[in-house]
Amino acid sequence: MKKLFIRCSILFIIMFYCCSITVSTKATAFITSVTVDLKDEGKEISIKLPAKEIYFQNKPYIQQCAVMFPLKELLEVMGTKAEVTNNKQQGTMTVTIGENKIQFFDKQKRVIVDGIEKGLYNAANVVKNDVYISVYDTYVLFHTHFVDYGYLKEEGIHRFEIIFGEDIDEIKVNANFKQEIHNYYIDTKEVYDTMKDSEWYETSKSFPPYRQKKEYLLTNKICNTYEKYGEIMIAVADMEKLTVPNTLWDIKWNGEQNTAIIKTYNTTPNDIIITKDSNIMNLNGKNIEMVTAAEIKNNRLYIPIKAMFEILDVPEQNVKWIAETEVIFTY
Repeated sequence: MKKLFIRCSILFIIMFYCCSITVSTKATAFITSVTVDLKDEGKEISIKLPAKEIYFQNKPYIQQCAVMFPLKELLEVMGTKAEVTNNKQQGTMTVTIGENKIQFFDKQKRVIVDGIEKGLYNAANVVKNDVYISVYDTYVLFHTHFVDYGYLKEEGIHRFEIIFGEDIDEIKVNANFKQEIHNYYIDTKEVYDTMKDSEWYETSKSFPPYRQKKEYLLTNKICNTYEKYGEIMIAVADMEKLTVPNTLWDIKWNGEQNTAIIKTYNTTPNDIIITKDSNIMNLNGKNIEMVTAAEIKNNRLYIPIKAMFEILDVPEQNVKWIAETEVIFTY
């Protein structure tokens, strides 16, 4: 039963300590919190406001380790009026909140917010008079913060809280932690020694992000990277885990051509093509030479970290090299 909770917890943790983004609509002036409890491997889902439990006509469910809930129902219970327009012919649902419009595409991660195309973590599910989105996507669509209480053994539930419309400097974590993670100083040995025995580190050690004040640490010692000709190599699939929610990724693999076809959202939209054994990355139709060729290792495509900085358009002043194969970058 705990496997689902642990997987969800890892994904939440990866997101929680990414810097908060405001791609939200003007309608997020309201301030409230929503508590979500998962029980019996997500077969029982309870969603509550501070004063009452919410009983949905369209029941929440789990999809790809995320709680999916009906957006219109939740907004209206929270006191925010929302109108929906279901275009069955186009397979879209438009949600209007005040002056703002959000257009969802059924079974797709694509979403258009006030005319700007963005990406969702999980594909939307359009139903008759509503649209299901994942709890992750409140981060994309609204100005939300999360508090993860972890697995509560006595109650047999995994609990987390979504907070709308409020800036929070400190985000609490599971009581098992001795100190809030964002207060840890980014030092390879200190971080490693402090975190190596914690449950989420052990279960997510293939790629743990370490953060302090919007900074990321990449090092061969604790992250799933390696050195090639003096360059840090990072798995293409791991770039998404590192940079959400600032940048969302859609990564497809063409096995016949040994090519990764990538689209990024939430910053300037990018289209990227990277091919095994080639040092040329095509970024928005322009060929860019990488410092070393992409290669497959352990069934994963790796590229130099400097190529990722190109994709993300990370300014040079935001990159601090501690050593040849150890870097902190702010994004």
